[in-house]
Amino acid sequence: MKFVLEMDQEEWQTLLELVFLGEYAVNACRPPKEISQKHRDAANALYRRHYEQTVKVSDPEAIEDNEIADIRDEVYDSVQEYLERFEEDVCLEKLAELFAEREYPPTEGDAEEQNLKRGLAEKYIRRRLQEKGLSAIRLDIPDLRRKVEEDWSRWNG
Repeated sequence: MKFVLEMDQEEWQTLLELVFLGEYAVNACRPPKEISQKHRDAANALYRRHYEQTVKVSDPEAIEDNEIADIRDEVYDSVQEYLERFEEDVCLEKLAELFAEREYPPTEGDAEEQNLKRGLAEKYIRRRLQEKGLSAIRLDIPDLRRKVEEDWSRWNG
């Protein structure tokens, strides 16, 4: 079964952005051997089609991989702000969850009460993280700068 879509330029650009974001969500954190080729191929097919239409290619088989990569890079540039905001939100959500779990760890006893308390703690922590960002977290690694400089010197010495 084949589908035919009629879209204006703005709708098409939005579709490309959504495709990029979806493929990114599926593959970004996977090691190269575990990449979902199905998702990568579907995204690349749309990037290829975009290139064909915008450059008016007479021979689609002549399109090179670097030309498709250029389209993907352009789409990335258009969604970079969304990705950064999403990744920061996910990071803060996960931190709130982990800190709340540290204060109210899962127990075998009254699990319902513990879960409710953990949920409240997570809410307060999330709110503080949203207000202050990562500056709300204090992480103390004594002599971090010295350790990094020493390792750097060893690797580049």
